[in-house]
Amino acid sequence: MLGLALALALVLSPVLYLLYLSSLIVIPYLKSLPLRRKLRHLPGPPVTGLFLLGNVPDLVRTPVHQCMAAWTEQYGKLYKVELPTTTAVVLTDPEAVSQVLKVDRFEKLTTSYQNMEKLTAEQQPNILTEPLSPYYKVVRRAVTPAFSTANLKRFFPMLQDITQQVMAGLEAAGPSAALDLDRVAQRLTIDVIGRFAFDRDFGATADITKPNEALQVVGELMTALQLMLNPLNRWFWWRKEARGLWHSRRRYDALVRRALDDLRASPPAEHTLLHHLMHLTDPNTGKPLSARRLRSETALFWIAGFETTAHAIGWTLMFIAGNPQVESRIAAELEGAGLLAVPGRAAPRQLAWGDLGGLKYLNAVIHESMRLMPPASGGTVRAVPRDIQLAGHMVAKGTMLWIPFYAMQRSERVWGADAAQFRPERWLAGAGGAGVGGGQGPAAAAAAAAAAADEDDIVRAADTQSARGFLPFSEGPRNCVGQSLALLELRTALALLCGKFRFRLADDMGGVEGAVSAARQHITLKPGERGLLMHAIPRVPA
Repeated sequence: MLGLALALALVLSPVLYLLYLSSLIVIPYLKSLPLRRKLRHLPGPPVTGLFLLGNVPDLVRTPVHQCMAAWTEQYGKLYKVELPTTTAVVLTDPEAVSQVLKVDRFEKLTTSYQNMEKLTAEQQPNILTEPLSPYYKVVRRAVTPAFSTANLKRFFPMLQDITQQVMAGLEAAGPSAALDLDRVAQRLTIDVIGRFAFDRDFGATADITKPNEALQVVGELMTALQLMLNPLNRWFWWRKEARGLWHSRRRYDALVRRALDDLRASPPAEHTLLHHLMHLTDPNTGKPLSARRLRSETALFWIAGFETTAHAIGWTLMFIAGNPQVESRIAAELEGAGLLAVPGRAAPRQLAWGDLGGLKYLNAVIHESMRLMPPASGGTVRAVPRDIQLAGHMVAKGTMLWIPFYAMQRSERVWGADAAQFRPERWLAGAGGAGVGGGQGPAAAAAAAAAAADEDDIVRAADTQSARGFLPFSEGPRNCVGQSLALLELRTALALLCGKFRFRLADDMGGVEGAVSAARQHITLKPGERGLLMHAIPRVPA
């Protein structure tokens, strides 16, 4: 009998698994046929392989962000992409995007964000994956004070101290060392999260050569989540990638639980992010967040500003290192403000809050870097709530609407013939930046908004970033709640780093072109396997 049972198991197991796979692919494909028929009039790339896979083979053969950028130029501001379970409509028309995100406020397609509910051992929704519900609004409203101008000003000296620790590490390594500046920036951003959110020192910048637990555990989880974007790793649970995600989630879960236990024993300061989370009331229960909810939100906020801001710092340093004229102009601006190390003044004056808005050219460099290499390059995915006209085409209710930021921000249809060029001048008043479809161009819109904002107000500056066709932090009520902190980190770190060092790309990076072509879009737009290898050369040798 035992032998018969084993034989039946061997025969039935593959059959049962095939049925399981069909429930993931074939059945959803059949269910999607009515919607596919409604969208068949739209332009888009042809399906050249197995029809069930749609355009996925194209997206696998070419890095997905590059593939989407090429299709945007070929098929226009709205086109369709066939996926195994649905037809996605890709939208890169700035006016229509603004309508979707800011005016009509289409909801996120939550199924596209399910991976971000798998951060700890328990799958749990969080503010990123929740619909625009009372719970979302309460959490958003509760954490917003942490990103206020007053709180950012309070944190500003601590941010400078953290950056100074990074600078000490770069100086100790010496100009001959080719360091992965993206990885170094991750040390900076994880220590920022530690101080800003937890009121704790994670110690990642104390010695940039030593392993760091928080950095390792969070980085490992991000890598595991990125690998799970490959559907094969989701469908075949025995693959090492799927096992790796479970292992990473358990390690991160233990880290989050330990951190929360420590915060309960020794509460964080009132101005910190975790203080606000630990004291908010869940509108669904009328009580403080449950332990599970608190772990979920803590886990999200811990990683949310970690890789994205670090990549933004790294990509900006890459553009500066690869463009000597840009580097020289930044140096001249810093010298004019007394913020550049020069012979006879090896230690520039201390950076002040009021300097941040006054460094116009450096800020233009940051904008241009985020335009060309937006960390959240994949953009956002929304659900179409009704039949609607978008960019001159009818889009059916229930459609998956994909707004890819990388493709839109590099599109010649949006930015003009020089869209692929790194040209910070497009962000400066009177520079004659690229126009946008018959209205005010992105450069003009950004310049006008900047003129209206207080130069020393990072929060208001963050709100002016959404010039037409430029959405590194998204737009509307679901935009990035921490964008003001991210901008503060970028402006502060780059002003201090560029005031102390010149940066040069390592020879084997292949210049800016090589580094850009090696980039891969996973959850974030990250450098290739070698990272961003650069030499940090002190402006005044020790």
